[in-house]
Amino acid sequence: MPVLQCPIDGCNWKSQDLDEAFAAALTTALQIHDRTVHPPLAQPSTHKLKLDPPSIATGCDPDQWSAFTRQWKMYKTGMAITDNVLPTALFYCCDTNLRTDIMRDLQGDVASMLETDLLKAIKRLAVKEESTLVQRIKLNRMTQSPGSNIRTFLASLRGQASLCQYKATCKELGCNHIFDYSDEIIKDNLVRGIADPEIMSDLLGDSKTDRTLEETVSFIAQKEQGKVTRSAVGDSASAMSATCNTQKRPQAAGAKCWACGGPAHGQRNDRKARSRYCEAWTFTCSKCTVKGHYTKSCSKCTTCGVWGHRDASSRICTQGKGHRNPPNQGKSTKDQEQEQVGYIYEQLCTTSEQTNQVSRLEHHIFDGHWVARPSKPHPMLLVNMTPPT
Repeated sequence: MPVLQCPIDGCNWKSQDLDEAFAAALTTALQIHDRTVHPPLAQPSTHKLKLDPPSIATGCDPDQWSAFTRQWKMYKTGMAITDNVLPTALFYCCDTNLRTDIMRDLQGDVASMLETDLLKAIKRLAVKEESTLVQRIKLNRMTQSPGSNIRTFLASLRGQASLCQYKATCKELGCNHIFDYSDEIIKDNLVRGIADPEIMSDLLGDSKTDRTLEETVSFIAQKEQGKVTRSAVGDSASAMSATCNTQKRPQAAGAKCWACGGPAHGQRNDRKARSRYCEAWTFTCSKCTVKGHYTKSCSKCTTCGVWGHRDASSRICTQGKGHRNPPNQGKSTKDQEQEQVGYIYEQLCTTSEQTNQVSRLEHHIFDGHWVARPSKPHPMLLVNMTPPT
């Protein structure tokens, strides 16, 4: 006589001996009940993500290898890679040279290898092993790059510190607890490697000296944000001040500036007003080589016939009453140069009776005669400096 057994896993129920016909009918009824009332749970559909595969090459350090293995785990999960193609996908994460080295090193079928074995083979060929002492020296030499924020620097320090094995085992008898003191080492190197000396001074001069690593990073981050905000506010204020000065610039109604051709700068349009507002003040005329007016605005003197001034009222005019130096007839070239230097100095550096201020002496060069021209840019030398440790 047949005996029926419960199909549910973990249940040990058994029926008594049953008639074969009754057992067959009961089995059919239970199967119908199971399909209609207890259908199998639908398996969740697998969604693949479009991800770029991580890459690894020969000559990488342990920190790069650790980053690669973490990225590989996320990649194979996101791409729903099955076990039968997993070794192939891992193999093609290596660059061309590394794949060649793997094929030379492993004579068997790479596509049928276990993932753990293939990872060990890749690590053996790709990672250059360095002692813990070398990793610690690298950590102590790390500094914050100019322009990067403190949290980016912290991430670099954490990655390097993970290779330094800053761990110690308790020496008490019967206690094998392992202490990880990486945060203290990271904090010391973080403070030492700050790029901004002003922020470092604020941190070292603060009365609170028992900050944790996170508190120290927050303190530096606030200082960095304050400097960025101050710079932005300062730029806005400068732009606003320049706009207000431009709007308040005094102009004579209907008058024009003879030097630039635009509206007159003030009622008198004198040298002081043009030095502040005239766009042609720093321009050197190509016709007369005199600085202070555009070439299109260059005029010819009605008295002496020389380009660069309008009439005899100009102090440059050799035949005008305002000219303090006699003509250069009968004088040597050296005497003429000295007189021109003296005239330029007297013209540019004479103390104003109204403002009691001295005008700025412009840069001149001698090109047949003295011409006001800006000096050449000063040379620059870029130097990388590292403070002694």
